[in-house]
Amino acid sequence: MSIEIKEAEKQALLQELIDLTYIPTEQPGDIRLQDIADKMKINRSSAKARFKKLVDSGELIEQLVVCEDKRQRIVYRKPQ
Repeated sequence: MSIEIKEAEKQALLQELIDLTYIPTEQPGDIRLQDIADKMKINRSSAKARFKKLVDSGELIEQLVVCEDKRQRIVYRKPQ
């Protein structure tokens, strides 16, 4: 019985950790720094500076996502 309880506790903790550390997937409307840098013909640092101002003003949100290639990246979204 003790082993069953420990296994149940372990599974509950595992699920809690998964829920706490969940990273959403990239969505079609998400904008990457490279997207805006390429479109505006500026470097990524300049794009980040522009996006920071928009995030600070609340016009955009910054979100860590998992992309199709399984890499994690920061994207920018309009607040909902």
